[in-house]
Amino acid sequence: MKSIRCQLAELQDLPAILPDLLKDLSIGRAQIVVDQIRGLLDDGNQDCVLVVAAYDAQNATEKPLAAAVATHPPAKKGAISGTGKQTSTASSHDSATLLHAGWVTDVSEASRPLIISAIKKQLDETLSKRGVHFVQWSSDQSSLSEIGEAWFEGLGFDWVADLQYMTQSLAEAPPVTAEQRLTLTPIDWHSETSLRAFSDLVEQTYAETLDCPVLLNYRSTEQTIAGYQTTASFAPECWFTVSRTPLPNLPATAPQKNIAGTTETAATATAADEGIGVVILGRHRPPTASGAPPAPAESHEVVELVYMGLVPSARGEHLGQDLMSAVTKIAEGLHANRLILAVDQQNYFASELYEQFGLRAMLEESVWVKSL
Repeated sequence: MKSIRCQLAELQDLPAILPDLLKDLSIGRAQIVVDQIRGLLDDGNQDCVLVVAAYDAQNATEKPLAAAVATHPPAKKGAISGTGKQTSTASSHDSATLLHAGWVTDVSEASRPLIISAIKKQLDETLSKRGVHFVQWSSDQSSLSEIGEAWFEGLGFDWVADLQYMTQSLAEAPPVTAEQRLTLTPIDWHSETSLRAFSDLVEQTYAETLDCPVLLNYRSTEQTIAGYQTTASFAPECWFTVSRTPLPNLPATAPQKNIAGTTETAATATAADEGIGVVILGRHRPPTASGAPPAPAESHEVVELVYMGLVPSARGEHLGQDLMSAVTKIAEGLHANRLILAVDQQNYFASELYEQFGLRAMLEESVWVKSL
């Protein structure tokens, strides 16, 4: 094979390409790919699904040798950047997701590097023209093969984390503790001051984080916050600042011991009420057959714990249970029936907390990224 022709395929060709492209994936991973494509198409975002196909330039057949499917969703209208600036119209975001790349037909081993290189060139050029600077690709951790590794390396991706997805029925969640040491306050999306403070808090929680720390080499806080807002589960009403619940009837002069065991008076209590962390939740709301939201009693909504973090000064106080109790209470208030989350498998402290709270593993995946 002397030359490869690479081009963007038409969406109408996707049904013929996908079965062969996804044949080596697990059923669960293939379903994730199909669902993400369908979600964008159902929302009228046909131009956000990109299919790069490679053909033998010397062969008249129209069946591609290999293909890559990526998505580049638009930013939400009215989305907020990490600096507190609000957009008035929907616009493109600087990150994209590679859903899958692989072989569509049998190809000789000697020809594979040339084909992968051609796919990479076309994909990178296409995404760069759309203003993309960051691409993420997730795969089944247990099914990574030598062929798969050749694609990751050939397309220029680096491994950043292995994630464990966990789930819990809210009907089985532990009861909320009587003592509420933390208060979760929804952020004010109309206040730039509030949004900047939230962004600053998020950045503070990244200090010495065990959640995908390598990712900090690729994305700034502002970019990460913007990325959260491009997902289908984005729920602005579920972004919270975490603060300590004020101690009741604290005298102005008499010192008391706070929950950390340090001395506190009314003067220092004000500082204790300031933000010490953040919680970001997402909502997955399947529509009814009529397209309308289901009634609360019939809801099959799933709440996702997208991100939860505390600033370093608030760690070591066993506040994780309080945070999880608060998250559960909010999810129940939304009439959700299930909670899901993803945790870095190297974050043993968080994994242990989630297991103690009743969450169970349901899926493992590896995350790969690249900068353009």
